[in-house]
Amino acid sequence: MVIKETYRLMTKNKCEFLNIILFTQFMILFGSFSIMKYCLKWLLVFVGTKSLTLDSIPNILFSPIAWLLLIVILLIATISIYFELSTIMLGIMAYKHQKSLSLRAIFHHTIKNLKEDISPQFIWLLLYFVSAIPITQLGYHSFLLNKLSVPTFISLELQKYFFFMLLYIVFLLVSIYIHIRLIYALPLLVLSRFTIKQSFVKSWALTKAKGSFVVVPYLWIWGVFQIGQHSVAFLSEKSILLLGHEMTFIKLMMSSTILALSILIICFLHFSLKICISVLLVDVLFKKELVTDTYYLDKQYKQYPIMRWIKYFGLSSIICFIYGITCVYMFFYQFEDKTVVIAHRGDSVHAVENSIEALENAAKQSADYVEIDIRLTKDNRFIVSHDNNIKRLSKLNKKISDSLFDEIHGVSVTDGIHVSSLVSLEEYIEKAKQLGIKLVVEIKHHGKEKSDYLALLANIFKRYDVEKDYIVQSLDKEIIETFQQKAPNMKVGYIVPFQFGGIPDTTVDFLVVEESSYNHHVQDLAHFSSKKMFVWTVNTKKEIRRHLFEQTDGIITDKLDLVHQTKNELSDNHSLIQRYKNVSQYLFVQLVK
Repeated sequence: MVIKETYRLMTKNKCEFLNIILFTQFMILFGSFSIMKYCLKWLLVFVGTKSLTLDSIPNILFSPIAWLLLIVILLIATISIYFELSTIMLGIMAYKHQKSLSLRAIFHHTIKNLKEDISPQFIWLLLYFVSAIPITQLGYHSFLLNKLSVPTFISLELQKYFFFMLLYIVFLLVSIYIHIRLIYALPLLVLSRFTIKQSFVKSWALTKAKGSFVVVPYLWIWGVFQIGQHSVAFLSEKSILLLGHEMTFIKLMMSSTILALSILIICFLHFSLKICISVLLVDVLFKKELVTDTYYLDKQYKQYPIMRWIKYFGLSSIICFIYGITCVYMFFYQFEDKTVVIAHRGDSVHAVENSIEALENAAKQSADYVEIDIRLTKDNRFIVSHDNNIKRLSKLNKKISDSLFDEIHGVSVTDGIHVSSLVSLEEYIEKAKQLGIKLVVEIKHHGKEKSDYLALLANIFKRYDVEKDYIVQSLDKEIIETFQQKAPNMKVGYIVPFQFGGIPDTTVDFLVVEESSYNHHVQDLAHFSSKKMFVWTVNTKKEIRRHLFEQTDGIITDKLDLVHQTKNELSDNHSLIQRYKNVSQYLFVQLVK
């Protein structure tokens, strides 16, 4: 019933409603995004840096102008999300009352509502949207929120500790529960005269009432659309199979058309899902007579023909762009194996992380480098370990920084499946040289090191004659730049776990960014500054395919086997069906996410 009503809503008046929604999406993309980027740029100028990183956050905290610009950015984001979702709600109500709704009317009502809602309560609306970031893939979300996610490295690190993993799961469950209870808040805010606080309170009370619990139909609708999207992808691939494996001009054109059509249908299903869930929510409120007031539909605005032409021109441009980009990739894409593959702490899937066995397994799987972490003992010896306290892997509550080398060296470690022992940096280098594999050495700083420890590390690399082969990196900019002075012949890198804007000012040879902070523009900026760009931690098939497809400089991964599998798929680019698979699996993620 809901899906049928959504279909009628979207096809009424020659899809005018859909055109308005698409138009608002692109207004947000090219309007809100541009303003937010401009504000961020000026924010960074005022704090005297080129990028927003963990290092620059303290400068922002002590700059009133930076705070002001940050508030402006958050307000623009909140208003954009509010405007995007209110467009759908207003369109549904206009349809129910059989009245037309123009973009001008939506603007007028949204601005009027925002003027009334701008108050200290507005912070609750902002927090409501921010709390939705971990669950944006559950269907009812904003275009802006869908671009944000919890960084992978945070969730991966939390999973290594039972207590923190439990806290993270509880956090996700609480977030889901809150959004279930507040699921009517935004429709009430847009379609009624309730304030933000009243909308939240009313939604909380309403979700207790009989007939208001929409989780089951919500999940049912979400499941139907997921099946629909996968069915479209499946049918498009089967259609290409019917064309055969041989590549000809006609077949390439036909496959490009099929791919472009599939992407457009899946985009349509994405919008339809959001509208369908909105119809479900508005229906409940409508039946309970909570949104019967139609004051926002009383005033009618003249519809200017130019606006309709602009909207249809925008829609046509989208279709042409998608078709054009599929044709370009289908005709010209050739995979080149240029991405450096770095095994994160060795092959930590089939051995204990940072162990000799992990090194050996990574060498067998032909990794270009093996990344390891080193810590300094109390008597100035380097141990290969990620954690300062070895309790996680050894069950011994002992810190490397407070221990002598002989007390910590050789201690048994296990990940629950595999068993190994802690080794020195020298032992690791000797084994790596024997296996013929290079190392990426990350300096872990615990704050108790003596002033000459970087010179000590540089001498170790010099003694083993690996200065030109190994790479050294660190999360601490000052440490890595100091080490660069101690070992001028070595390549060094600065790890930037949280990064927005341009690239930081530094003398290092390469930058390492977290996967969620990476984009191709940032890599181009790095190249312009004669720096390489590595990305961590790249572990999913989607992420691996993207970075190999775009020829990112380097990826740090725990999934060496998955990387090799994806490389083989991308290398097999000689048949029509394989070329289609390589291009489609990349474009589906980039254009439809």
